[in-house]
Amino acid sequence: MKIFLILFLFAQYGKNKLQYEDFSFYYLEGDKFFVYYQKDSRELANFAYQTAEKTIAELEEVFKFKLKRKIPIIIYNSFNQFKQTNIILDLVEEGILGFSEIFKNRVVLYFTGSYEDFYYTLRHELVHSFQYEYYWKGFFPFIKEFLLPLWYIEGMSEYLSKRRSLINEAIVGDLLISQKFVPLSQLEKDSYLNYVLGEQFFIFLEDKYSEKRVWEFFREVKRKRGIEEATKKVFGKSFSSLERDFEDYLKEKYFPLIDKKKNFQKECKIVIDHKKEKRKYNVLPQVVSDDEIIYLGYEERPSIYSYSLSERKSKVILKGFDFLGEEFLSFLTPSIFLAPNKKALYFIRNEKGKVYFSKYDLKQKKNRKFLLDVDYAYDLTVSPNEKWAVFVGLKNGENNLYLYDLENSFLIKITADFNEKKNPYFLNNDSLIFVSEKKLLLYSLKEKEIKTIYESEKNLAFPIALSKNLDTLLFVEDYALTIYSLKANKILYKSDFLGICQFPTVFNNKIYFSYYHDKGYSICRIDNFYDLIKEEKVIKKEVSLKKEAVFAFPLLNKKEEKHYTFSLSPDYFYGYGYFSSGLGLRGNIFLSFSDLLGNHRFMILTDLTGMIDFSNFYFSYSYLKRREDYYFSFFQYSSLYSFREDTFLVITERGFLPTLSYPFGKFLRSDFSFFYYLRSWRFYYLGYELENQRQKEKFLFFDWEIVYDNARFAPFGPIKGQRVLLGNYFTLPVSDYLFNTSYGEGRFYFPFYKTYIFAFLFSILKSRGKDKESFFLSGEYVRGYPYFLEDSLYFSPSLIFSKLEFRYPFIEILKLGFPLPITIKNIRGILFYDFAYNFKKFISSAGFGLRFFVADFPFMVDFSYPLQAIEEKGWRITFGIKEDW
Repeated sequence: MKIFLILFLFAQYGKNKLQYEDFSFYYLEGDKFFVYYQKDSRELANFAYQTAEKTIAELEEVFKFKLKRKIPIIIYNSFNQFKQTNIILDLVEEGILGFSEIFKNRVVLYFTGSYEDFYYTLRHELVHSFQYEYYWKGFFPFIKEFLLPLWYIEGMSEYLSKRRSLINEAIVGDLLISQKFVPLSQLEKDSYLNYVLGEQFFIFLEDKYSEKRVWEFFREVKRKRGIEEATKKVFGKSFSSLERDFEDYLKEKYFPLIDKKKNFQKECKIVIDHKKEKRKYNVLPQVVSDDEIIYLGYEERPSIYSYSLSERKSKVILKGFDFLGEEFLSFLTPSIFLAPNKKALYFIRNEKGKVYFSKYDLKQKKNRKFLLDVDYAYDLTVSPNEKWAVFVGLKNGENNLYLYDLENSFLIKITADFNEKKNPYFLNNDSLIFVSEKKLLLYSLKEKEIKTIYESEKNLAFPIALSKNLDTLLFVEDYALTIYSLKANKILYKSDFLGICQFPTVFNNKIYFSYYHDKGYSICRIDNFYDLIKEEKVIKKEVSLKKEAVFAFPLLNKKEEKHYTFSLSPDYFYGYGYFSSGLGLRGNIFLSFSDLLGNHRFMILTDLTGMIDFSNFYFSYSYLKRREDYYFSFFQYSSLYSFREDTFLVITERGFLPTLSYPFGKFLRSDFSFFYYLRSWRFYYLGYELENQRQKEKFLFFDWEIVYDNARFAPFGPIKGQRVLLGNYFTLPVSDYLFNTSYGEGRFYFPFYKTYIFAFLFSILKSRGKDKESFFLSGEYVRGYPYFLEDSLYFSPSLIFSKLEFRYPFIEILKLGFPLPITIKNIRGILFYDFAYNFKKFISSAGFGLRFFVADFPFMVDFSYPLQAIEEKGWRITFGIKEDW
């Protein structure tokens, strides 16, 4: 019997999305959009309303196109809430500021704490909404036009958002000067450079031609159904020629900046090199001594490291994640602070949807945590006497500074306005400085007053005191280290480096900071900043790329606030039908529909063949609103087998499968299912059923399994980690057969030397009971063998099978001219060995295969050879469209 295979079909690997809160949403309705927002965050909704109204009007002018359906804009108050969303089923990892989806054309984003980031992210995602409507408004055009490259799609969204990020400028300069520039046509699909270089390409077109010509190009891409012909029409040259012009433009713009790289080499030393650490993100240095630095590092997951300068190596002192996959340290908004006495480390911890203030004893390795009544927190600082802690807290869509009393464990909000606050720092026990709207502000804890001490046209961040008498400050201005004298009211030093400076700190007259170079962040040091101040440098008055004030803070919005109510609408629909004289009405339907928030999901698939009894159909409902998920599935599969021209057999399988899935964490969950399964055999002669030949079987199972999956993926499949599944199912007394079957499987992936991977799969099945199941050795488990072998030695209630694969890069790019002009990139090869043993007989095979993509679909072809004697021994070829296991 194949009950195991049917149950295994419904069993799924995959990581878990956890819900901790039951959100209450309200909405405002505009002429072209809806703004959905969480309770008590009306001001943020008003801001989004104004932004959307302005942006949609601009985009309708760009595309010369009027929206035909309203865009739902869904806003979450912080990342802690955003990552719980069911609007998409994929995990939402940190680094994703928002997304838009094509079927309901929803825009979804969260409040990061920065109103400026929120503004530009919303504009970026609204551009995607226009792309979906303008380029891909029909299903078949979507399939055809979806091949627009990612650099075009994301670059357009960045360009039209008008963000003009200085970080993107620094990334491009770093790429060119370090000779790591990648042409647009060669960008990897999952690379962030699609955003950066795509935006720069459209800025180049605007500079060389005009903004109106760029808009015309966007429209012409639709008319010509491709970039190449649109380029010839608008710019009078091929895209490859325009791409060369773009590279020359960037070289002319950035090559003169090579002296900035020399400036860095002259003034600074790299202490913790991201290339040597093989970890691209190393930030927030906290200096313990001349020999030890504590910092936050990120490679796959965040952790706190300690680096020994004498030993020149790092070690983990506090993991930012646990075995279940919960990540409680943020790498985008890092918040760690070393106590002045160097004995403890304070940090913000996000856990199970809640925010904690934590104190970690560096000697005793013990951690204490205190719950904070905010949605999210970051930018932590602690007073010299360790009595107070101040941080930026997000609550109800607002950004404010909060003070936490460490002695009495209570929380006070010390600001209450709509301006962005960031980077607080204690000057002494009674006063602190922080950044707000391009100003440095001083706050007195005693007097509870705020006053401005420095104002700039540029972006300010990370202010700290540089002298004991507090008359000199160090901060970052447009990502340059800046030393400023409060007493003299002038800038004493400003770095002029190619890369990005962030998170400065001072120890023994040395400045430590994070620095972006060579596609990663390192920890660097300036040895004696007094030497920089003593040099009589003339600080040039720089011409600032001053941004126009593109957004305003929300005015009173008199739109009526309405409570979100449950409603269903289609996600996608596909179907066709026709009439056959022999079998009657035939057709296929694929329908998916859900509510706006994705908590209720329905799916219907049918393959109708004249009579319901001969048809295939599948129906499912998923309820995902709570931490535990509920699934209900019903199916019917019918197979027809012809014996003679006048006789055929119909095998019908029907099942009902309710399932409860409970996640213990991101990686681990347990599933519980009941499975009612009916199977019937019916014989037909000359179109009439032979009633006396009908046979039926029924089963009622209970199935339990536990799944652990922490695998990391690349386009072809898993590349690192493990996936483990253990389970047991048994029939209940109402079943026609009684048996109890246990099963287990483990998949393990070991990467080494870049993209070379060793993969290992091991599985075991064991059935017991009065009517125990039989499993048979076949091509289902060992490649190279037929799918059915008649010898009884191949059947057994026990089965062990395994697969070992060596996966490696084979051909980087292959261009074909005949029979079709096709370019296939990243062709990978595998060598494999399979075996299976049922305690009666052993079979095995070996072979090789290829993996490649055609039009975004993963293709596989395997050549396998059986190593044991069988009747039809020889090479077998298997084709498929699927990822590696």
